[in-house]
Amino acid sequence: KMTVFDNTLLECNSTPTSLRRRGRPPSDRWLFQSTHPQYLSHLIIRRSFRVVPVLVGPSIPRREREDTTERYARAILTLF
Repeated sequence: KMTVFDNTLLECNSTPTSLRRRGRPPSDRWLFQSTHPQYLSHLIIRRSFRVVPVLVGPSIPRREREDTTERYARAILTLF
């Protein structure tokens, strides 16, 4: 969701460089294209720390079995 700072970014249509802020510098932010349905309400923010996805649930299916090939491929693609 967008904050007041993010709305300023939307008005400038770029990263504001002249704003003085206290505390930690803001993370990189990118707007959606103007034709995107969430252009006015959402934006992409770079995480300030790395995240490792953890698959919760049953184990990754075996690659060798023909009946689980698609599930295996989906699980592996989730990690990338």
